[in-house]
Amino acid sequence: MKKSVLALSVLVMLASSQGRIAWYGEKEFEGNITSLEQEGYTVKYIESIDEKTLSRYDVLVLCLTEPSDQEKGVILDFLEAGGGLLILYNAMTHDNIEDVLSAYQLERAAEADSNIVFPFLPEDKIDELKKRISISQQGKGRILAVGYDPLTFQAVSLLFDVDSLLKFGMDWLCQDWHVEQTQREVTRTRFSIMVLLGVAAATLVIGYFLYRKKMSGAPESSESKESQKAEKIRELKARFVYGEVSRDEYKKELKKLERSQ
Repeated sequence: MKKSVLALSVLVMLASSQGRIAWYGEKEFEGNITSLEQEGYTVKYIESIDEKTLSRYDVLVLCLTEPSDQEKGVILDFLEAGGGLLILYNAMTHDNIEDVLSAYQLERAAEADSNIVFPFLPEDKIDELKKRISISQQGKGRILAVGYDPLTFQAVSLLFDVDSLLKFGMDWLCQDWHVEQTQREVTRTRFSIMVLLGVAAATLVIGYFLYRKKMSGAPESSESKESQKAEKIRELKARFVYGEVSRDEYKKELKKLERSQ
């Protein structure tokens, strides 16, 4: 019962997540990811990029890594269907953000107003912001590309730390309709698995009780019968020795036991 309640609690928690994030690449931002999870997001590390894997998530994070050409094709399909993409690239090796986007066949959105993503930044910082950050859209999906400086441990120079990037970035990338869609799919999949596990458990329990019933009603083996017969003869001899039965009664009962199968 406790396991069922626990499984249901986990299911509810996953279904109520603000957004499901697939993290691919470097794992050096574990503290920042923990902060993001405290905001209500679900973050999972993935080892490969394929259509089946991405279908379970709302946003893909590419952290200081470059996928293969085949994986980039899967990412474009993911974007077309409405998924979000956050590209965290090394600003020390890529001076031009357009080069980063072109590697994924993406372009910086023309006249993009970065304030729609980060309204808390002052106007005089927008030009510096655009040097390392870009927002765009592909199909129904949204893209956010941000340069990360490994020397200062900051995104977008000193304007923007990683915690702020993940929080405000995910708020924009996780579109409500898409989040709801994936959460329904995840809930449906997990519910199906729980049903299958429940059926399997019930089958095992029923099979066990049927086996016990069969064994309890099975005819006794000849070895078991002989053992019981010998025990009854010993008991009869003991009763005769202690005078509980007469000699005639003893002989009569002994013959009956010896003739029994």
